[in-house]
Amino acid sequence: MANLADEVKLKQNSDGKWYNADGKRVWRAGSLVYTRRGLAWLLFWLLLGDFTNTLAVTSIPMMLPLHLKNLNYTTTQIAWFTSIGYLACMIVIPLTGMWSDRIRTRWGRRRPFVLFTAPLWGIGMLMIPYMKTFWGMNLAVAIVSVAGATGQVMYYFFNDVIPGELMGRFIGAFRFIGFGGTLVFQYGVFRLFDSNPVLVWWLCGIIGVTFNILMLIMIKEGDYPPPPEKIPILNNINMFVKEGLCNKFMWMLLLTLGMTALGAPAANTFYILFFKTNLNMTSNEIGMMMGTGTIIAMALAIPAGWIVDRYGPNIIWGLFGAIVGGIQILMYFFILDKYTCWPFYLVYSGFNMILGAALLPMMFAHLPKEKFGQLVSVQTLISMIFLFLGTMSLGWIIKMSGDFYRFSFLYGGIIYCLVPVFLWLMLRFESPFAHLETSMGRKSNSPNQAVR
Repeated sequence: MANLADEVKLKQNSDGKWYNADGKRVWRAGSLVYTRRGLAWLLFWLLLGDFTNTLAVTSIPMMLPLHLKNLNYTTTQIAWFTSIGYLACMIVIPLTGMWSDRIRTRWGRRRPFVLFTAPLWGIGMLMIPYMKTFWGMNLAVAIVSVAGATGQVMYYFFNDVIPGELMGRFIGAFRFIGFGGTLVFQYGVFRLFDSNPVLVWWLCGIIGVTFNILMLIMIKEGDYPPPPEKIPILNNINMFVKEGLCNKFMWMLLLTLGMTALGAPAANTFYILFFKTNLNMTSNEIGMMMGTGTIIAMALAIPAGWIVDRYGPNIIWGLFGAIVGGIQILMYFFILDKYTCWPFYLVYSGFNMILGAALLPMMFAHLPKEKFGQLVSVQTLISMIFLFLGTMSLGWIIKMSGDFYRFSFLYGGIIYCLVPVFLWLMLRFESPFAHLETSMGRKSNSPNQAVR
């Protein structure tokens, strides 16, 4: 499918495109060279793997809270189990990201991580429906969480094997196919959960593992330059803290982005318990409603990107953060039954999609290219901390209120309404990176610049 580049047989024209000795168009990704047919197979396996992986991963936040509720776990215990994944990401992602940059094996530098942990992820999924004790459930969920966090290396793998000139189109197709996998689970598989939950856990576990491994076997990594020189770990930590956590601009940026993480547990964990417990919706009805929300998100994916490009990420992030917060507050007061729930949830899904479309552009607009990976790692760490704290605190509040799941709408709404507040504060401080170019092709924002 892909061959190592032979510099003698390849040539690059003035238009920047590569051609082989026969004059046929080829595409390069590092030392990898793809013919048109090889490129088609690459995209086929990547998108098939993404479709099945998304189908499997979507199952966890939808099934785990309901499964734990059926086993009579308390709300705080449910919050603990669903937050284990955030703890795993805090610890695992920085380690695997750095390690996978340096390792060199016959299987490449990224694939070994996923090839090793994918079977563990599947084993954890198969274990969950059989774990009847608190500690047994902790073990199963921890296995799934650690393996899933390690699997985030897959995104670095994409960057290694996909030709840069096709990256934008691949990301678009990647998101669209991912929505398709989510839809298949929500519309098709999830409806079986009420009648046969074990089957659904096994189905998602086996599908996710099988196609992930198959994809990684069918796609090869190329050759890499020698790993970078080792820097003393204390120097790395000092730079990480000094540049990412020791200035007001970065803290306001982390907080305006982090409010969506702090408020997310309302929708990630507790909305589905409200639908099931308070509105008496079946798994089929919940899946149909969420699936329709996913269709709306799919339809808005491209227009949302255009809106962000047209008006700038700052305006969209602040405005739609407030709108999504306001919608959740309205949901607290006006969702009376399953019939009033549908329109509110669909409107929420649509506006939340537009807000989500501004997340990466916010980072592209404010973080410099040469420090992007380092600063995004800071943002990821803070977001995981907020997700963990949000899940645990909301779970505790709901338990203290007598399992009043409706409160999750008010919690999420108030937190999201803080997004424009911290954005306004961020724009009042000068960026310490104002002299550096950002990924959107301009200097990092400062108070002296007109920023949309």
